[in-house]
Amino acid sequence: MEPLESGTESSHQPTNGRSEGKDATAAGDGGSRLAGRMLRRWLRPALLIGAAVLVAVSYFLTYWQITLHAPQYPNGLTVRISITSVKGDVSEVNELNHYIGMMTMDQVAKPIRAFWPYGVVVLIVVFVVAAFIRHWIGSVLAIAGATYPFIFAGGLYYYLNYAGHHLDPSAALSGAVPPFTPAFMGSKMVGQFETVASFGAGFWLALVATVLAVIAAVLGFRRTAHR
Repeated sequence: MEPLESGTESSHQPTNGRSEGKDATAAGDGGSRLAGRMLRRWLRPALLIGAAVLVAVSYFLTYWQITLHAPQYPNGLTVRISITSVKGDVSEVNELNHYIGMMTMDQVAKPIRAFWPYGVVVLIVVFVVAAFIRHWIGSVLAIAGATYPFIFAGGLYYYLNYAGHHLDPSAALSGAVPPFTPAFMGSKMVGQFETVASFGAGFWLALVATVLAVIAAVLGFRRTAHR
């Protein structure tokens, strides 16, 4: 009888091992599914909150700048435009612009610059609100907010082009420089000056915020479609 009992015990051991393995696998799958659900639930809000933070930081940084190089200005003259101000060698550049009949730098894009501070605050609120709206409307808000840096760039280009093509004919050197579009990005010669323009850290942060908002919107639309 003892051999029979020993055989019976050994016959049950593999079965117990397989059962324990299945339980462990099921527990692992359950944990993975839970982690996946948590990730899908919180990734979209985290992306939008991150976008809001980036836009808030960009508020204090330069969005666009232009530098004028000429032999008489070996260090160049630089003007920096942020959401709230125009800084740098503004008076020197304005004096040069005066000779060719161009408007002062603080007048360039003045209408949209007056709106920018309020627009940025609204944009931050839009991203935060969109983060907690699981309806497709939240994704639409995120997409709408993502257009901000492109609106900025388009508005800036329009006003630069306007300023360069509406020169005062009564200026002392009005005939020296024909109507032109100032450098928007990259370098350009205007008279004896080489002008170099570029977007600043504030604009690039806003652009990264746009990427985060678009990703969040896509996740939101996919979540809505699978309901």
